[in-house]
Amino acid sequence: MASKDFVVKNGIVVDGTLIANATAIYYGTGSTNTTINTTSISVGNAASNTIINSGNIQIGSFWANGTYINLPGSIAANAANVASILNVGANININTVAIAVGNSTVNVFANATLFYVANSTSSANVSPAGFNIGSSFANSTAVGVGANIRFTSVQIFAGNTTVNSSITTTTASFNANTTTTALFVS
Repeated sequence: MASKDFVVKNGIVVDGTLIANATAIYYGTGSTNTTINTTSISVGNAASNTIINSGNIQIGSFWANGTYINLPGSIAANAANVASILNVGANININTVAIAVGNSTVNVFANATLFYVANSTSSANVSPAGFNIGSSFANSTAVGVGANIRFTSVQIFAGNTTVNSSITTTTASFNANTTTTALFVS
């Protein structure tokens, strides 16, 4: 006997749980379902779903496409536009020009010209011009320790506007009252 193709005009239904027709295959029991059609694959139940199509992938509360990634859990509300910015929680922000990590008390910031670290009592800055830590600094022309000590290529200075000492290559001045032009220490 010659074989003949089995042709179904309107689809196949098997036990009410498997349905196949010209546009989709569907399998489901009511609590779990799977659908495959020309544009997507969907597998899921009442608690979780997985959907894959040409523009997105979704697995539970995680989803991603060509522009965004949405992460589940504590950072679900912070979608990331990965083309220009990534936000992880409330305290991590990364974009095309800077990285910022921190909150109102402790912070780190970095971009092409500055690296900054701070807490509620002090800060540190590093840039091409030099670095500052609290009230101390260093750059290409001077070093400062606290508010009252400075070293340059031509002077050592200690003090403030009232009481101070200064030493240069030719003079030494102490307490703003005495100046000497020759200082010998043996």
